Amino acid sequence: MDTHYSPGGSNSLDDDQLNEDMGDDATNIPSSSVAATSKKRGPSIGIEEIEGQPRPKLVMQTNRKGQPVTPIDVVSEFGTRLGYIARRDFPVCYEDWRHIGKDLKDKVVKTLGRQFVFEYEKTIDTDYTRQKLNEAWRNYKHTLYETFVEDEDPSLVKERSSRNIPLEDWHKFVDYCNTDKFKAMSARNKLNHESNRSCLHLLARTGCYSSE
Repeated sequence: MDTHYSPGGSNSLDDDQLNEDMGDDATNIPSSSVAATSKKRGPSIGIEEIEGQPRPKLVMQTNRKGQPVTPIDVVSEFGTRLGYIARRDFPVCYEDWRHIGKDLKDKVVKTLGRQFVFEYEKTIDTDYTRQKLNEAWRNYKHTLYETFVEDEDPSLVKERSSRNIPLEDWHKFVDYCNTDKFKAMSARNKLNHESNRSCLHLLARTGCYSSE
């Protein structure tokens, strides 16, 4: 198994970007891992990368469902970086994950693959990784909507883009957020979110979380 990667490339992560605070937007990895790290955060996101000195990839063990579960600190860092890269590299102007080109998705997965690997797997390019990228991107758009767009005057919101998003992409995003289609979907998602929160609360109380 290849255990090293060479830093650099058009989509590699630099230290300044990696050391920003991820806030609440980080992707959720399996609940068992999150529960285990809730009291103590893993290491901050940055593995120092020095030009010409390859760093070993961080190895994660997976369960039978292909979900990374250990070591907990590495799984936590994987989720944080995955969420950051999804927010950074997938434009918010797309209405649907399926509209994002395969080449871009492949490039993002390759970026993660330079830093992480699943034990006994040749690549992290799995359905699990792509699903989590999809979730991170959708969650980011939802956060943008709730924070900057919801119940605001679209013309005022469009005057200035948020979080270094290209202005053209921001305009498309704001316009879409104000369509009847999006508003209906947002209302439906809120109901689903509340329902899921109730289910997770019940699971946690009965100790039904499992890494398997």
